[in-house]
Amino acid sequence: MAIDPLRLRKTLAFLLRHRPDVGRLQADAEGWFDQRQVSKAVSRLMRNAVGLDELLRVVRTDPRNSFEVEGERIRASRSAAGRRRRLRVPDILFLPATREQMDEARPLEDFPLGGRRSFRLHAREQDAWIAAHRRSGGQPEVIYVEAARAARAGANFRRVGSGQYAADSIPVRFMLNLKRGFDVQASAGGFLVRRSRGGGLEVGLVRVRRRSGVTWEVAKGKSELGETPPQTAIRELQEEMGIDTPLEVLEDLGVSHYGFSTPSGEPRLKLLHLFILRPLECLPAFSPARPEGIEQVAFFDPDGAVRVVSHGSLREPVRRLRRWMREQHGSPALAGWPVAEGPWASADEAAVVLDDAEPSRPDQGEE
Repeated sequence: MAIDPLRLRKTLAFLLRHRPDVGRLQADAEGWFDQRQVSKAVSRLMRNAVGLDELLRVVRTDPRNSFEVEGERIRASRSAAGRRRRLRVPDILFLPATREQMDEARPLEDFPLGGRRSFRLHAREQDAWIAAHRRSGGQPEVIYVEAARAARAGANFRRVGSGQYAADSIPVRFMLNLKRGFDVQASAGGFLVRRSRGGGLEVGLVRVRRRSGVTWEVAKGKSELGETPPQTAIRELQEEMGIDTPLEVLEDLGVSHYGFSTPSGEPRLKLLHLFILRPLECLPAFSPARPEGIEQVAFFDPDGAVRVVSHGSLREPVRRLRRWMREQHGSPALAGWPVAEGPWASADEAAVVLDDAEPSRPDQGEE
């Protein structure tokens, strides 16, 4: 089976820069590793034989020069480690505007500044609507900007306040509701938590195969007519994990926004309402919804969940989940929960599957 160079580079970076212990690797005083030992460790993590020649070929063609090779030694590049990281922006930022500005911008490549030096964008849609209503000269509107995609394409965002960002130029192609066929899709999902054998909590995630790769995600789906978000979350967890156990919503984690394209190429803004849920009875064996691409259900400790979830729209919710799980540790309320049985994954196992595939991009398709 051919090795995906991108997947190999990610696995190698994970081992050399973050977790050499997972591959049972030992660095010398200068951070160098034996190439043959690294090749064996990469093969184990990728579950596929990776020869030394193939490993070095991928290293030497790495466009980011993330690795250094000297004789029979290899290490993560010291210069790459010292590079300044680009600001991580939310998947969606909200730009106050007017309907007239939107009509003017549709045929253009870049959104017009209108005499201003830069744009002011907001992380919360409500704040953008307030700012839009303060404008004069037109009907208030809010534009949904795919900020993370724009940043990957070279757009420069700056944080200028709590929940506020600035940009000097924004290409129109990253403005979702300026595209033909745009619509909003409401959905809901949740993190299923249960009491672990050690007395703490662990969270269930689903392994999903999409056109863009394989990732660990939260069980979620579109809301049906008349459903409330909590009802959707309960139904989707039961359907995707393949259980009929009654579930209880414990906590509302809020709404996550991201953009994606349908299989026919139409732009969508996803409104994903996320919850923390628990089973009211002992969980049976899972029967994942394989026709929907759900390949596996596994449970992770809080750190493992944060490490394995790679979709940009889920990073902050899963961190909020981890904080919540840590706050519950030792709580008397957990004493009445049944002790977990069945599949479980540790933080180290989560680290292994982190590099199982390229993280899915929201512009490459969704359910």
